[in-house]
Amino acid sequence: MFPKFSPDGKTIAFTADYDGNNSKYTIPASGGVPARLTWQGSFERVVDWYPDGNHILFASGRESGRERFDQFYKIRPTGGMAEKLPLPFAEFGTLSRNGNQLALE
Repeated sequence: MFPKFSPDGKTIAFTADYDGNNSKYTIPASGGVPARLTWQGSFERVVDWYPDGNHILFASGRESGRERFDQFYKIRPTGGMAEKLPLPFAEFGTLSRNGNQLALE
């Protein structure tokens, strides 16, 4: 679900439920085996790529208590620790071309 091409068009970030919960994955646009980025138990959704291709923006209810609302996080396309953005809540949005602004829906 929610597939997004990287800015260079070589990688697709997406949300999938392969193991009982929705996590984020990447896969080469040419095909291959998906790489899992997160192992959180809450529903998480890919939102957008940062314009430089160094991070993926995603929404998660992991810290909202009973998943009452989502917040935005960013993670590297190779995985690692996610960083929460300083917004009280957010569901959908898109980044500006330079990655310095975020439009929220």
